[in-house]
Amino acid sequence: MIQEIVKVFILIFVAEVGDKTQILAMAFATKYPVKKVLLGIFIGAFLNHGIAVALGAAISDIFPLSAIKIVAAVVFMVFGIIKLFNSVPDDYLTPFNITLFIISLSLALFFLIKNMLKKEAGNKESAFKRQAVELHEFYQEIDEALEDICLGEKHCKKCLGNRCVIGCTKSLSKMGLNDLSGNFYPVSSGKFKTEGKVFGRKKLLKTSA
Repeated sequence: MIQEIVKVFILIFVAEVGDKTQILAMAFATKYPVKKVLLGIFIGAFLNHGIAVALGAAISDIFPLSAIKIVAAVVFMVFGIIKLFNSVPDDYLTPFNITLFIISLSLALFFLIKNMLKKEAGNKESAFKRQAVELHEFYQEIDEALEDICLGEKHCKKCLGNRCVIGCTKSLSKMGLNDLSGNFYPVSSGKFKTEGKVFGRKKLLKTSA
């Protein structure tokens, strides 16, 4: 949590340094009382950035993060290009230079977007691998817990299998964790009967937790 706060603070602070808003605040401070200027800046910045945060949180549930990054980059790029064309002398705005600029910009965007999408794909793959490892370790903990609960053949003389509550649970655990469909029907053995009930993996994990 602290890392996110520090990161946002540094990025916003650096982005606002030398900005028109900062210059405008300096101009207001020379004309109005400091407390009133600070209060006005706080209210204006809170509403401005608050709307941006609320909008970002809303669209993040609808659009993927990569699409939001691309749109934001395009918006900044458009403003930059407009500013560049307004400041460049007309002598340099020849068809050749404009074509060369468009080609260079297109190639740069292509490689930047390609690297960004590749990086995000790698992050997703890493996240899946991490979740798979966590699930595997969790399943192992379930099996170890069941083994610890089992009294063993020294107490029961011989393993009763599905006729024992622990043996039945162990069978359900192995069948449920290895089943890809999420549902399975335990096979009747001895006194253990399914009575037509379906045992799902989620139900098993919930009762084993």
